[in-house]
Amino acid sequence: MTVALKAVLEQATRLSREERAELRDALDALDATVPQPPPLPRDERDRQIAEGLAQIIRGEVIDEDEMFADLDRP
Repeated sequence: MTVALKAVLEQATRLSREERAELRDALDALDATVPQPPPLPRDERDRQIAEGLAQIIRGEVIDEDEMFADLDRP
């Protein structure tokens, strides 16, 4: 869980039940408006996973957020 998400969750604990319901509705609406990237073809996904594993074996430091962002790119 990211620091930003932890901060949002901590702030959400101070909301009333009605406010949390409004927040849920707003987040659900946001998900509906954010375009999702098309799924990667299996061979490309496998290539990216293999490259990530090779980096680990070589001892290269991998930034988790960057890795997941790379996996989400078409």
